[in-house]
Amino acid sequence: MGDVARLMRWDAKGGQPPEAFARLQNDPDFPHALRALARNMIEAGERDKALDGIFKDAGRYVAAMCAAYLHASGGLTLPRLKELCASLGILSMGGARALLLYLRYLGYVRPLPQTHGEPQIYVPTDAFVQTWRGHMRAALGSIQIFEPAVEDLIGALDDTDVLNHFSKLHSDNLFASARSTDQNMAFFRVFMQRYAGSQIVWMILVADKDCPPSGPVAFSVSAAARKFNVSRMHIKRLLNDAEREGLIRLEGGGTLALTAKGHEQLVFVYSSQFLCLLDAAARTVRDKAVREDRTRTQALMVTSEPAPHRIISESIPA
Repeated sequence: MGDVARLMRWDAKGGQPPEAFARLQNDPDFPHALRALARNMIEAGERDKALDGIFKDAGRYVAAMCAAYLHASGGLTLPRLKELCASLGILSMGGARALLLYLRYLGYVRPLPQTHGEPQIYVPTDAFVQTWRGHMRAALGSIQIFEPAVEDLIGALDDTDVLNHFSKLHSDNLFASARSTDQNMAFFRVFMQRYAGSQIVWMILVADKDCPPSGPVAFSVSAAARKFNVSRMHIKRLLNDAEREGLIRLEGGGTLALTAKGHEQLVFVYSSQFLCLLDAAARTVRDKAVREDRTRTQALMVTSEPAPHRIISESIPA
């Protein structure tokens, strides 16, 4: 099976069937991809402080994803943002307006000249597009470990049309996953929805040769606080809450361990994220190939048409 054909296995039309979870988690490269995801996200945040801010705050991530998604799927306007937020059940109408102001404050979007009687259209700033492109590349780099065909897509993200198409499909998948998953799950509440919570998980994932760690791992609260620019007290509270929820055990001496519950929920959450990436990557590669074939066919049709003046001149006897 060729690399591209292998990648097409993950095209689930935006769904996440149980067999896809099983195939992913049984892949011997799954632990390596999981470690690569954590490492890539940490390194990407270190290179780009704007991206670090997006990773650190769940509200910023939702704002950034909404901006990228709406721009790629018809345009970012306040009415469309309200509609999206209502469909996701995440914000009120007033909250959507505040989110748009937040996007402008962060420098993620800017307004276009407004047409009279039409909603104001906003577009991502160049700085945000570069930041979002870096995020998508870092994420795709992790799944490239077991799907080498993703390498071509990573390079193709320089094409804004490809980036927008992938971002739309990926966001569609994440939105669908959020609607079908219990957002009150302990792992979401303690880590994913807390300030710098995802970054702390990534630090745990790269702390040991086994990924996720199968035993106690060293975890320095002071080092994490310096690395992610948060207070030690915040991290201690987060870890204490994680232990109270039965996700980790704090074993003293600067070590912690995932519990069976913590391991199960972590693997589920990141498997779902991988499936969102894999499905979007497969469909983007397929759609890109279809578009390129159509362009080539159209070009051949143009070049193969005989020039009318040549036919006329050749039909006139000398």
